[in-house]
Amino acid sequence: MSEYSAIPDPGVTLESVLDVVRALKNNVELLTGQRGNSPAARLFYQADAPKFSETRNGDFWLQKNTKTLLFWDGLEWQVFT
Repeated sequence: MSEYSAIPDPGVTLESVLDVVRALKNNVELLTGQRGNSPAARLFYQADAPKFSETRNGDFWLQKNTKTLLFWDGLEWQVFT
């Protein structure tokens, strides 16, 4: 895995719990720059969108007024779902 993946709901089997742990591990490693070839993601907490020159792929922006979490895809801010 080299992209952020959805974290599945755990089931009753050991394998389903391991799938959840693997997805969490992958996403944490991507966020902290331990996996992939990009630096760790940054989190902006402010009302207005960060300047284009300050952003890099994978950054997050928690919009202060609406509490909406977005991520920078290299071109624009996308709502994180």
